Amino acid sequence: MRDRHIEKNWTILEGQKIVIENNRSKIQILIEGIALNSAMTGDYVEVLNKSTGKTINAWVKNNKKVSIFR
Repeated sequence: MRDRHIEKNWTILEGQKIVIENNRSKIQILIEGIALNSAMTGDYVEVLNKSTGKTINAWVKNNKKVSIFR
């Protein structure tokens, strides 16, 4: 079997609205974002921060949330 015959089970899909979590200190910051590519749990995904318009890389935690820090 080859990779092209296997359908991936993405945790986050390209274009999906997600929550960006920044939990570096004792303060938790949650911001809305949009996934710019599909990714699985534990992978990094490119995310558009809706409030700043900037693109960041974040770690996929689950199907609704990504984190800037692991």
